[in-house]
Amino acid sequence: MKKLALVALLATLAGCATGPNAGLTEARLTASHMDTSLYHRQDRIIPTTFAKLQMALFKQERVCGSAPVFKMEPRQTNYATLTDMPEPSPTYENAVVAKLTQVMATYLAPERVKAEIYSYYDDAATRDRVERLFDAVEYPGVCPGQPRVKPADSDSKAKQG
Repeated sequence: MKKLALVALLATLAGCATGPNAGLTEARLTASHMDTSLYHRQDRIIPTTFAKLQMALFKQERVCGSAPVFKMEPRQTNYATLTDMPEPSPTYENAVVAKLTQVMATYLAPERVKAEIYSYYDDAATRDRVERLFDAVEYPGVCPGQPRVKPADSDSKAKQG
């Protein structure tokens, strides 16, 4: 009787381990695993375009020495990924990934980028890294630890002068 109960318990536990992330360890966590509701942390709207976002990241890397990695989806002009890895790694355990969708301007709203943020961890340090990821886009050239000051916009100077 005890053996039968033990076998039933083991069968139940084995059935629980067959979900989509069954046996998934941090060492095998890939970008495709990140795009699930389990790791979804927040959504944001960034009032910019992909071209301006890339220019901000180039400036951030030039001034501060590093920036999140922007990567367009193959054969998709309105989809991209923004990834912040603290150090090069084959696993996405410590990554912050933003799935980006560029939304064209409408009568009611200007061009913008919708960002869906994913991360394995959801702690204060990761939330701080999410903020720094968006600081690199919104405050290019302002390195981590410096006060957030938006750089002067050359277009607005030209309009005023």
